[in-house]
Amino acid sequence: MKSGWKWFEISSLLFLITLDALLFVLSTILFSEKMGRGLIISLSAFIFMSGVTFFFVKLKSKGCFESKKAKKQIIAALCAAGLFTLALFVPTEQSSRSDVLGSTDIKGEQQRYDAREQPGAELYTDMNDAVPTDQLTLSIYDICVGKVSYKVHRDGTPASPRIEVTNPQVLTDHIKDQAKALGARVVGVTELDSTYVFTNDHAGNPIRLSHPNAIVVGKDLKYTLASPTAPLPWEEMYSSIPEELAAALSGRVVKSAEKISDKDLEELKQAMRFFSEGGKTAVELARFIRGMGYSARAHYTRWSEVQIIPLAIKAGLGELARNGMIINKEMGPRGSFAVVTTDLPLVFDRPIRLGIKEFCNTCKKCADYCPVKAIPFGSPNWVRGALKWSVDGKRCGDYLVSNPKCLACIGSCPYNKPDNILHDAANFMVSKRSRLTNWLMVKIDDLLGYGQMAAPDPKFLEQLNQG
Repeated sequence: MKSGWKWFEISSLLFLITLDALLFVLSTILFSEKMGRGLIISLSAFIFMSGVTFFFVKLKSKGCFESKKAKKQIIAALCAAGLFTLALFVPTEQSSRSDVLGSTDIKGEQQRYDAREQPGAELYTDMNDAVPTDQLTLSIYDICVGKVSYKVHRDGTPASPRIEVTNPQVLTDHIKDQAKALGARVVGVTELDSTYVFTNDHAGNPIRLSHPNAIVVGKDLKYTLASPTAPLPWEEMYSSIPEELAAALSGRVVKSAEKISDKDLEELKQAMRFFSEGGKTAVELARFIRGMGYSARAHYTRWSEVQIIPLAIKAGLGELARNGMIINKEMGPRGSFAVVTTDLPLVFDRPIRLGIKEFCNTCKKCADYCPVKAIPFGSPNWVRGALKWSVDGKRCGDYLVSNPKCLACIGSCPYNKPDNILHDAANFMVSKRSRLTNWLMVKIDDLLGYGQMAAPDPKFLEQLNQG
């Protein structure tokens, strides 16, 4: 005998319909992102679940759920689905507040860096010690460092008279708006802890910085450029950049047997500028603040007198990831950050928790895909009072000199996604710090084909290791 729909039958049907809807949305997003493998999988899953939903309704119409056994089975399946869903949002991995900040709460354990000793500083130090002699090194120097230096504008004398500040919160909002008008996508403000001020700069000069506040600005690389599937404009994916291309990147006119397309040239320029792009905004913002009568200095790449990443964390712009980069909730790992230190009275932002450390404990994709294995696979370690993964900056820097468009650690990262509601929902789930969610997200990311890369050229890696 047939009867009306029971609560557990309605709940089961709603669960199936919701799952169908999610798979349909996923398919449309994967189609828009041109993810062929993921689209095939998601469409297949959608068709399968639609069939299950139709079959469920058909069985109900035939009265197949009237027996006690059938009712118990449906309730058991519904409870299992509910518990699984609940487990996706229950925190099972916890980090202390100090871990989120990237440092301990014990000042005595924190040690200031000499800029020449920080990981990856060798590239900048070498630039100070020698004048580049080959076209390749000179072009990277010009594009990544030289052309955005603005030496005369990084620092300067404040205007007079000084503008009086009556409402620091209104002023802070105004400064953030100005920074975004100058090109920043995200802006944060924090106190300038002396721990994060270098003792000496990259040239070995002592640093005397007395500013109490720091403004952190972030600009993002285009998603398509950060994708590891974006083709490189030469035959072997990890071969050295041709001299003709290096010359073209620095604006030099040379006779070349090969034609370099404008598209390839522009992509390489943007990828190389990524590492110092935030400096342009910082320089202009510092000049704007000095125009108000307050002292301000821009810090970026080799001209930074402060540690940018810890200040970005304190300013609420993200958390430190396994790849040594900041993961921002809007830009993912594609952020290029710079700092403006100032005596302008401002209201500070607070650090945020995105669940990055917990997720990175599960995910090791950047370490897997790093062509020179500069990213560690293990757990974070305490380094000078900071809990973090120690990236081999020298290996990374040496590789980037001849392969400036690598960005493997960015392209392979599951946070490297376009802005849409589905990826935002995934980030929200990860922020709950559930070990099950983290594991599931990594598996889904792999299954759908995100962050896939070609294997590096073994001959080039052998030469790099020998050198």
